[in-house]
Amino acid sequence: MPFNASPDHRQQIIANPALHSVGKRGSPIDAVFLTNGDVDHVAGLLTLRES
Repeated sequence: MPFNASPDHRQQIIANPALHSVGKRGSPIDAVFLTNGDVDHVAGLLTLRES
């Protein structure tokens, strides 16, 4: 489970094959834990949802 969701999460996922999607909708990421409400963490969640 990742902590926070920085806006560069896409590059982090691409760089780590263990985090690549499985199938069309599958993902090894099942949750994200936000430690606070910083704008960049919330924005990272929104972009993660778009992907």
